[in-house]
Amino acid sequence: TYPPTPDPTPGPTNPSTSAPTALPTPSPTPNCINGNVRSKEGRVVIDIDFHYPDLDPLQSDWIGLYSCSDADLVPPFSREPKTWAYTCYDRVCRFDDDSIATGIGKVTFDDTTLPSYGSTGIHKTINALVNEATGCYIILLNRIDGDSAPPYYGICEGNQLDLL
Repeated sequence: TYPPTPDPTPGPTNPSTSAPTALPTPSPTPNCINGNVRSKEGRVVIDIDFHYPDLDPLQSDWIGLYSCSDADLVPPFSREPKTWAYTCYDRVCRFDDDSIATGIGKVTFDDTTLPSYGSTGIHKTINALVNEATGCYIILLNRIDGDSAPPYYGICEGNQLDLL
């Protein structure tokens, strides 16, 4: 047999409020990627630091540079980035062993080292962006999850950069 059910509490255990309570604060997007624009030997380069070891990094993770206006799309960032590179930067590492993905690193988007996959077709070099599409850009850390078409699975949104 089971023990008897206790009597119900006679009233509220907390005093009631006269007005509705505020909604909970939404969780912030993790701040795991940031970039800085600088000049190197007469050309514009973008230094990018990323740190997201607790967000299960994969070899298919990549960094995209998006026009700031793409944040207003529905859904946000549902266009291809202006330029991009895998977090390993120097090659297509999408199919490498995920056990070696650390989620911690630094890369420099530089036209002399930017992999061709990130700056051909609809994607641009940094120089082309500076000369043809100056303005505000946002760095996103993304993951290919399923189909390789936008919008991608966004890991986190970085800071805004001005390419002038």
